[in-house]
Amino acid sequence: MTTLDQKTVTALTLQGDDRDHIFRDDDLHGFGIRVRFDQKGRLCKTWCVQYRTAEGKQRRQNIGKFPRMNAATARTEAGAWLNRVHDGVDPAGEREAKGKAETLKFSKAVEQYLELKRLKVRDSTFKNTELYLTGRYFQPLHNKSLVKITQSDVASSNKPRERVLSEDEIRTVWNACEDDDLGRIIKLLLLTGCRADEIGGLRWSEIDLDQGTLTLPPERCKNGRTHTLSLSALALQILKQAKKRDGRDFLFGKWAGGFTSWAKQKGLIERLGIAHWTIHDLRRTTATSMAELGIEPHIVEAILNHVSGHKGGIAGIYNRASYAKQMKTALALWADKVDSIVNGNARKVVPLRA
Repeated sequence: MTTLDQKTVTALTLQGDDRDHIFRDDDLHGFGIRVRFDQKGRLCKTWCVQYRTAEGKQRRQNIGKFPRMNAATARTEAGAWLNRVHDGVDPAGEREAKGKAETLKFSKAVEQYLELKRLKVRDSTFKNTELYLTGRYFQPLHNKSLVKITQSDVASSNKPRERVLSEDEIRTVWNACEDDDLGRIIKLLLLTGCRADEIGGLRWSEIDLDQGTLTLPPERCKNGRTHTLSLSALALQILKQAKKRDGRDFLFGKWAGGFTSWAKQKGLIERLGIAHWTIHDLRRTTATSMAELGIEPHIVEAILNHVSGHKGGIAGIYNRASYAKQMKTALALWADKVDSIVNGNARKVVPLRA
């Protein structure tokens, strides 16, 4: 009968041609020590546990080297492992999975996620997701092990955006826009304060050129409410440049849906050399610039189609005003300001009084 204690293990050796053998403990089933000669002919002794998983798979795991780990410590360690096996856990499998997870970088996990996401969402949604996960938001995490990323890491990489373009930057972006779908979309985003997918998916049936209005149906709005905007002369001029395609309701894009070539924005952003800006910053720029022109906050909210503040909670139940006239005036004032910024017109834009 073999009991693997300090004295017994010290005396263990290999006989004859045997160069690798596992000696098993008769008191603790599954506990053993592997004795072998390494490539340099040195005798090595390594504590191990061997067990069968619930699925019937044989596992053997090294738990420490003798004499660095003594017999008493090895027996305690092995007992803990085997107790977990008795409870239906596969400790070696868990360690193996953890090892693989520790070598999985955030960037690789994003790549695997996007491969699956591509098959399940629209092209425009996929492009936005791809830009978000591979862009500068999570840049500090790209080379970090996935299992070592904490909630605070994500929070610090995903702070609320505060970027507002200056007048010089607005001019640079506007003048860099080419006579194509992306160029027209960027200009309309700045003039209307709409979201990228709202303008990217714009339909001719949503535009009344005679009345000078744009009406987004509930299913195209984040809050599920119809949203109507009066279009400035500058916005109408841009819309009239878009070409109607036979049998196609969408203004932008080439295929069954609207505009999907959002990857082009990355090239535009990098080419301009303006630090840390995205197309979504145009919406924030529009809202902030309108406020600086003296446009009241609730009118800015109405233009952005936000259901909050004056339209949120109990106030929204009783306040059914559309503010159509005020929104029209505000958008025209903002368009004049944009025109003066990008074209250097001498016309002075007078801010509204509070």
